[in-house]
Amino acid sequence: EYPDIVKVIAVGNEAMVHWASSYFVHPSVILKYVNYLQELKKVGKLAPDLWITSSDNFASWGGGESDYHLPELEALVKAVDYVSAHTYPFHDTHYNSAYWESPASDEEGYSDHDRVLSAMQRAAFYAQGQYESVKSYVHGIDPEKPIHIGETGWSSVSVGFYGNNGSFAADEYKQALYHQAMREWTDAEGISCFYFEAFDEQWKDPNHTDGS
Repeated sequence: EYPDIVKVIAVGNEAMVHWASSYFVHPSVILKYVNYLQELKKVGKLAPDLWITSSDNFASWGGGESDYHLPELEALVKAVDYVSAHTYPFHDTHYNSAYWESPASDEEGYSDHDRVLSAMQRAAFYAQGQYESVKSYVHGIDPEKPIHIGETGWSSVSVGFYGNNGSFAADEYKQALYHQAMREWTDAEGISCFYFEAFDEQWKDPNHTDGS
């Protein structure tokens, strides 16, 4: 209805991740609706330059465990106009903290500031590794398929896993370092990157005044 405004339709948002048992959607279902929308483009009911994709975690796009590598996912890779992959090293400062926690012996003589810089460099490398794992899988199916980073970001505040009672990841300085590192890398590589986001989301956690 608004082709001058709507340029992308994403079927599902982090719907194919296996750990989301309460709302998991099989790739075959996503594929069904992607194909439906692509057919509407062919018959002129949707704008021909409208991009159709699915926005999902890097693992769901084949960058994770092999149990994601299904025939339906291969078909989905072929069906979408581009792959929209999410990477969140921030969350894995808790869920996969080994990358975040550097042994003291590796940073002997470092100041606290140096340790922060080192940790944020590891975070950027972690995101790059997830992107490359998606690229390896996707381009094994379709070497020309564009891959965008549909979401990445770093929180400035946390009252949970990522704050002063957790991984100490959340603050504005680390957020700025991550943004700078990701922009420099994606600009240099010509990768489209949607940085999520510029403000905190108090409404996501009504039990805490600082929100999510």
